[in-house]
Amino acid sequence: MKRTIGIILAVLMIFAGGCSKDIAGRGGGDIVTDQDIQALREIEGPLFSYTVSNGGEEDITSDFHTRTCYDLDHDGTLTRSVCYNISDPEVTETTISDKDYRTVYGFILDSMELGEQDLGRRGCDTPLLTFCYYDEEGERQILYRCDELGDSQREISDILLSYFD
Repeated sequence: MKRTIGIILAVLMIFAGGCSKDIAGRGGGDIVTDQDIQALREIEGPLFSYTVSNGGEEDITSDFHTRTCYDLDHDGTLTRSVCYNISDPEVTETTISDKDYRTVYGFILDSMELGEQDLGRRGCDTPLLTFCYYDEEGERQILYRCDELGDSQREISDILLSYFD
């Protein structure tokens, strides 16, 4: 039920206007109210993830960094998992501010309107960046795959990384 409320809110916000079709992350956050944020934070389960995967060629017997994942739950819990080839991941958790939550949620709304974007890769030795949201069934939906951040993706990346500096 809580997940359904969140989806209804998202659909209403999209149809209410204000989301940019040209630049994801610009506009959607402007129509998200404090009440919307509080309602979204009451939903259980994942909302958004950003993953940076190592694109370099490594010796498979070494304990190299494979990826770093930033997972945001509806309640505002942000979890960073730094994963390695052999050793256990390093996991840290925090809670993001309403302002940053609003920005991330606006980015999701704008990006959902654009649909999945594969922005290409220059080579296998560059990191793969993946931005995803979770639909009402909790299924992961890809928003962007790229090896270089655009302005809106960089803004979201900077927000998430700032909690772990």
